[in-house]
Amino acid sequence: VRTASWITIQEQGDNHQLHNHKQSVISVSFYPQVDSGKLKLKAVNEKNSFQEHYHFGYTYDKKNVFNSPSWNVEVNSGDIVIFPGYVRHGSTTNLSKNKRIMIGSNYMPVGDMIFIDELDSINMEIK
Repeated sequence: VRTASWITIQEQGDNHQLHNHKQSVISVSFYPQVDSGKLKLKAVNEKNSFQEHYHFGYTYDKKNVFNSPSWNVEVNSGDIVIFPGYVRHGSTTNLSKNKRIMIGSNYMPVGDMIFIDELDSINMEIK
């Protein structure tokens, strides 16, 4: 179920500060008009999944999408980006003289959910 939707229009020099959507499972960003900029995504606690679960010193020879705590996603007109609502995200500065337009929405699942690795189940309803 879609729980919220909105539009942002960024003029030249505008950006969007890092934030998250704790009230949603899935967040979607659609970019009908983009001439400049990237969507910034940051992992929870700014740690990748390996750093989050193992607490010892190590270094990476090469960064990639699996071991990075943050990502800058190049966006173009017509792009759709889907990500977990808990992921911190924002945008880089719009360097273009043209407006950058983003239409966003949040979604929550509804119905019965059973966890395969657990004996638990929950029923999600939006009221």
